Amino acid sequence: MLLTRRAARTLFLVLCWLVSIQASAQDGGAPLAIVPVGLDAGAVSPPAAIEVTVRDKSKLERTRESSDAVTVVDLSAASRQASDVGEVLARTEGINVRRLGGLGSDARFTLNGLSDDQIRFFVDDVPIELAGYVQGFANLPWLLLDQVVVYRGVVPIRFGADALGGAVNLITHQPTRGWGGEASYQVGSFGTHRATLSAFQVHQPTGIYGRVSLYLDSSRNDYRVDDVDVSDANGQVQTRSADAFHNGYRAFGGSLEVGVVKRPWAERLALRVFGMKLERELQTNLIQSASYGEARFDRASVGSTLRYQQRLARALRLEALAGYSFVPTHFTDDSRWVYNWLGQRVAPDPTPGETTSRPVEQTFWQHNSFARVELSWKLASGHDLMLAVMPTHVLRSGRDELRREGRDPLADQQQQLSIVSGLAYRLNVLDDLLENTLFAKSYVYRAQANQRAPNGTPIDRDRNVARFGVGDSVRVRITQSLYTKASYELATRLPRPDEVFGDGVLVNSNLTLKEETSHNGNLELTLRHQTERIGELRGSVNGFLRKIHNQIVLIGVARDARYQNVYGARSRGVETSAGW
Repeated sequence: MLLTRRAARTLFLVLCWLVSIQASAQDGGAPLAIVPVGLDAGAVSPPAAIEVTVRDKSKLERTRESSDAVTVVDLSAASRQASDVGEVLARTEGINVRRLGGLGSDARFTLNGLSDDQIRFFVDDVPIELAGYVQGFANLPWLLLDQVVVYRGVVPIRFGADALGGAVNLITHQPTRGWGGEASYQVGSFGTHRATLSAFQVHQPTGIYGRVSLYLDSSRNDYRVDDVDVSDANGQVQTRSADAFHNGYRAFGGSLEVGVVKRPWAERLALRVFGMKLERELQTNLIQSASYGEARFDRASVGSTLRYQQRLARALRLEALAGYSFVPTHFTDDSRWVYNWLGQRVAPDPTPGETTSRPVEQTFWQHNSFARVELSWKLASGHDLMLAVMPTHVLRSGRDELRREGRDPLADQQQQLSIVSGLAYRLNVLDDLLENTLFAKSYVYRAQANQRAPNGTPIDRDRNVARFGVGDSVRVRITQSLYTKASYELATRLPRPDEVFGDGVLVNSNLTLKEETSHNGNLELTLRHQTERIGELRGSVNGFLRKIHNQIVLIGVARDARYQNVYGARSRGVETSAGW
């Protein structure tokens, strides 16, 4: 086809305009104005600019839409409220948080029917008990956190965890650029005060950053307690309501993190040091059958963690973590008076001590050491292999200052070593329509302790365990907005040090405690649809099954409580959620 003179001239002008764009891109300057002789510069206009929008999923979205049985909790609403982590989690489907009292009291976390230590808590992938937060998850202020990720029943190998019913990862704010900070102060009932401060600064040219976090919590916790037995000086007992009078709580601490990010030799290298302490007055025993007026304890934690992340090769990535913490617990019970629930001294106590028949001034020292190494290989597009190994060592000893005769059993060293390893293969094919993660875990456990026989002879109690577990999780995308998940894990949970050795306050040791095992299954259907006209619509339906063997529960009364194994338990149900 022959071009007309006018069409040829137009084609020539377009080619000249494209040449000017290319020259501008190479020189970094403005486009060149090329106007052929004899033509008006305004006679022909360049084609209109084409707007191209590139959208990529955030890390949060990728986590939510992975094959893991996971729920991501948004903390943006909590930033406008006087909330803590326990209150925020209690609003999430399938989760129940029940406090045993006011600020600083123990809280029971339940996820799909499993509770307490069956669910592992982490702060930035570090077990919470090793990260220094001795006050527990429920008393953490939200200001320290950016988001919370809840894994239901099936836990990824990268945590190196022996969780039975799931895991909760509390993710703190990660500094990216510039500087910033946040502060909060809350006042509540029963003499409650909470203050939190955090700040960070990143030096962009060098990648060096620093981050500091501080907090202080206190409360009298003098709330009303119903149906307690109040005795008077004549020994008369009546059941009534009374205000807690010896139930105060105080916790304070902070952490400092320094490191570098986005360097050729390290994606991230960070050192975190921390120091934290809590102080609690004991109002009553575990079953509220007696009131205390002077018994108290305190617990501290000091230590550090070192983290390193780097891509060793194009297809190989390393993440290494190591840490140490020292946790002393001090318990004092030397009162010479008997108190009633009104805070009155009823009578002198001929045998000093409220929780036992003798005065107690005991201290436990616990040394925690841990490490985790995770390697990720990208075998090919859509094919990844992951290996994670996490050893943890706990060494505990103590001293009873008021023991006047005989051998002090607290002076014996007790130690626990656990090594949890995992190997996983992840497949993502058909343009992200199918994702499957197949994994296997290994659990090695060794506990060593001394126990006294009835005749006073010390007996060595050693326990060695080696177990394996398997699991699989799959996600199938039905449409871009609708997908379904299924997951299963044969899970094992090794006994925690406080369950085996006691907590140094009200829980006694049980050196024969066995590990828990469970069959965990999930089946989920999720809809997340985003439109410009009406916003985001979301909904999900999840069915779950947990079948537990050798379940560990706290059994006993008053000062004689200890953790023991029961035959087993089963939990099954369906949970739903919807939102706009």
